[in-house]
Amino acid sequence: MCAGYAIARPRSIPYKPPDPAVLEQARATRYKELKMWDIMREITFYAFYLWILMVGFTPSHESLALVDRIGVKTRRRQRVCLSCGIASFCR
Repeated sequence: MCAGYAIARPRSIPYKPPDPAVLEQARATRYKELKMWDIMREITFYAFYLWILMVGFTPSHESLALVDRIGVKTRRRQRVCLSCGIASFCR
């Protein structure tokens, strides 16, 4: 056996635990980042929800179609009144 590989060499730099103040600051920063991403996700979902509502409930017909329909009913009523000769139906 080779003598260099049989025994592990000791570490040249010993382990130093992180500074508690720096560690606490990093934890606070990470907590704020997580809260920020939660808020961004909620805003995104709400915007998507509003978009779905607008697309789903926007009327898919021409806005003047109601005016045309009312005009057709009025003209039809006038034709009926003229054909029967009764003036009370015209009102």
